[in-house]
Amino acid sequence: MIPEMVDQGYSRGYAVGLVAASSMLALLIPPSIPMIVFAMTAQVSILAAFLSTMIPGLLLMVAYCIINLIMCRNMQNLKMAPART
Repeated sequence: MIPEMVDQGYSRGYAVGLVAASSMLALLIPPSIPMIVFAMTAQVSILAAFLSTMIPGLLLMVAYCIINLIMCRNMQNLKMAPART
């Protein structure tokens, strides 16, 4: 993702930051292996563990989308990807 984002006009630092920050969503949004391992280790219901991370995961996703939209509007050198047919 990072080389493609750099080719499209994103700065390398922004691309790395965006990918690193969004990688946390993989731990929160089910199904995730770390969540299953945690539930088994803590002897907690797997369903309860999944449901407990859904709302924070969705809120984090919406926040990332809004922040990325605002930051991308301020970037001047972004290229539009060609339309796929």
